[in-house]
Amino acid sequence: MATHRARAVERARLCEHELDERAFVFSNEADGSKCWYPDSVSRSFARLCRKAGLKGVRLHDLRHYVATRLLSAGVDVRTVAGRLGHRNAATTLNVYSHFLAESDREAANVLGRLFDDAVKGEQNPPGTP
Repeated sequence: MATHRARAVERARLCEHELDERAFVFSNEADGSKCWYPDSVSRSFARLCRKAGLKGVRLHDLRHYVATRLLSAGVDVRTVAGRLGHRNAATTLNVYSHFLAESDREAANVLGRLFDDAVKGEQNPPGTP
């Protein structure tokens, strides 16, 4: 958001305006006096999807995509919750529990392989035939 605000400040400066603290940074007006309509971003995203040949993708789907990608990359739930604007990780856990269950199964498989390898190692300790 800070980067977007900096761009809005620069755009206003180039148009010989000063961006007021209360100005909208999502505005077509150089001085930020009028905000975008609430569905402006959704409509722009829908146009972009049509141009790209994507059907049935909503802007909100990007939120879920980001959350699941971060969780699958091992980012802790509290950090993901913060990025999503959830006050606590419990909300994130409730929304993404289906994904976390899949991750938990994979974690169990990894542990199983580690235990199997450890058992095999005990049967043939290093230095024994």
